[in-house]
Amino acid sequence: TGMHVAKSCLVFARTGGAPGEARGITCFIVPTHAEGVKVEEFLWTFNMPSDHARVSLTDVRVPDSAIFGGEGRGLAVIQHFFNENRIRQAASSLGAAQYCVDEAVRHAGERKPFGKPLAAMQNTQFKMAELRAELDIAQCFVDQAALAFNAGTLSAEDAAAAKLKTSELQQRVADEGLQLHG
Repeated sequence: TGMHVAKSCLVFARTGGAPGEARGITCFIVPTHAEGVKVEEFLWTFNMPSDHARVSLTDVRVPDSAIFGGEGRGLAVIQHFFNENRIRQAASSLGAAQYCVDEAVRHAGERKPFGKPLAAMQNTQFKMAELRAELDIAQCFVDQAALAFNAGTLSAEDAAAAKLKTSELQQRVADEGLQLHG
């Protein structure tokens, strides 16, 4: 991502250990202008051009000082990024879910299919209360993951759990909101 403006890129390569082992993958910071680095193409995502590139490396050489995170510890470098990104995605999904609930509540207060607002109907109130409770629970997952990340104690499982629960909630809330909008 960003190869059209990047001055360097991270390259992960096995430098030790056995295939499949976490230890032995090293992260290198490689200048994009280094001899042998070539952007082959910029990829399309969701039918749109993007800054995601397919890059080839041919006989690229970098000094030992290009190692990032320590030799053989590259998986920890990328895992840190993945965990951070999972928290961002979880927060984004939670925000989208909150928006959907807010819009559904607003619409339920305005729509009057039988002369009174949908919000006055018990089944609608139950759905809204359940979604509100699920939002609060999901917020706890995101808060817990963010606090652990800041403290340096975040596990991949906690980051993944926050992302999973909030993305599932976002989908469910969007579906419930569509049902309320008729």
